Amino acid sequence: MKEKIINYFKNKDNCMALLSIGIYCAIMYGLVELIYFMIKHFFKESFIASNINGIVLFINVFIYIILFAALIPISLKKIKNDWFISRNDTAGTARYIVIGIIVMYGASFIASLISIMLSSQTSTNQDSINSIINHSKLFYWIMFPIIGFIGPICEELVFRHSIFKLIKNDTISLIVSSILFCLIHMDGQAGGVIDFIAVAINYLASGLALGFTYIYSKRNITITIFIHVLNNVVSLLMLSIF
Repeated sequence: MKEKIINYFKNKDNCMALLSIGIYCAIMYGLVELIYFMIKHFFKESFIASNINGIVLFINVFIYIILFAALIPISLKKIKNDWFISRNDTAGTARYIVIGIIVMYGASFIASLISIMLSSQTSTNQDSINSIINHSKLFYWIMFPIIGFIGPICEELVFRHSIFKLIKNDTISLIVSSILFCLIHMDGQAGGVIDFIAVAINYLASGLALGFTYIYSKRNITITIFIHVLNNVVSLLMLSIF
């Protein structure tokens, strides 16, 4: 057992995956909490309340830029290798993307129906995002690259690449990554237990769909990044239209 653990940590890819997860947690929870603490310490409550959208915007942009800058170098080899495979197998790449999109939107549609039947509660996370991007056109366009591109890339590198690298069994990786992906989007969720479940189903469905696509595409991270980015960009464009 001891030898297996030692050999496990001798594997550079395993260490890089652990490092990616550690960086994600440190930035998304440690750094965010530190920034909020400093803001509450140095600014009056009235100022914070009247400028809450701008403050949340600043924090999101700041942490995701740092996260992106930290994760890309660690995962650059994986991204390059998978991009090379995708570029040289356009037919296979197209098939993976089409199947992934069908699974993604099919799972989201079913999850939405179940969610509506359980509760009318909306996602606190999504409501917060909507509040920021609807505040002004400037806020919308500042958040567009964060939500549309940087966020999905970071999340795929952590919740697909890193977790699937650490857990060798595809089924266990799929379950663990999907649950964790769901929970990070449920932070601060309002409502009771049924409300929580109703909202969580949507994120869990997305996590399962992306995880399935990652397995189906032979763990090609560029495929799930593309689908995740596409989903977020389409959602943002629809918000701007409607």
